[in-house]
This record gives sequence, structure tokens and C-alpha cells, in this order.
Amino acid sequence: MDSILIVDDSPRVRRSLRNLLEQQPDWNVCGEATNGWEAIAKAQALQPDLIVLDMSMPIMDGLATAKEIKKLMPNMSILMFTAFPSSELERIALESGVTSVRSKSNARAFMEKHQTTTETRCVARYHSLSYAKELFRSTTVPSRRCASRL
Repeated sequence: MDSILIVDDSPRVRRSLRNLLEQQPDWNVCGEATNGWEAIAKAQALQPDLIVLDMSMPIMDGLATAKEIKKLMPNMSILMFTAFPSSELERIALESGVTSVRSKSNARAFMEKHQTTTETRCVARYHSLSYAKELFRSTTVPSRRCASRL
């Protein structure tokens, strides 16, 4: 089962995203965080396969959080989830270590449009950046279990 850490300051967004992600039978939301500092601690403790990270949060924004997580966990896959996507944000996010940027407004359509396939999962296991964007377009994450739950 693939594990996902959700990071967003809004309880409503976290709850909705958890419900949406857990509709996939092979996905498990292993934890939630409300800010960047908490995200870094939980990422290290839980070792998720994927971090879904909000861009705008108090204490530490998504870009700073992504940079810190990538320093500590260089192979971590990070999907930035934002209400305000733009090509400039995507460029900066990718430079910060984010694997892909997605709009919050398209979450349900994104999940319904794409299905997990065995072929995409095999490609994802190579962990190459060239496959990373395709990985999130296909809604799969590489296999690695949560170490524990907080």
C-alpha cells in the first residue's frame, strides 16, 4: 500500500483530500500536518511515499518546506497543491524540489480522470525526475510504507 502525508493548514481541505485519496484501494493517508515545521517532522517519522503539500501555510510556506524536506530526504516525491497555480509558481516549485504542481480546484476531476496502472507503477519505481511528472499525472506513487503513525 502506498502512503501519503497531507500538509495543509485547513482542516476542511485535509479532510476532503484524505477522503478523495483514500478512495483509491492501494493508497493510505499515513498522516497529516498543518504547517511546514510539522510536515518536516512527520515526513521524517512516517517516511511516506508521497507528500501532498499546500503552497500557502502559516509559519513556513510550501516552497520553504519542500526545500527543507529535500535536503533531509532527497528522494521524496512532493506534490504541491495550490489554489493559485501559475507557470511561475511551477518553475519556482520545481527548483525547490517539488515534483509536480496541481490546482486544488481540479482535484476531483484529476482523480476521476486518471487510473492507477501496473505499467505506470513500474516506471515510477525508477525514481527519475523525467518520470516524476508523468507519475503524478497518472496518480500513482512509488511503493514504500509508512514507518509508523503519529
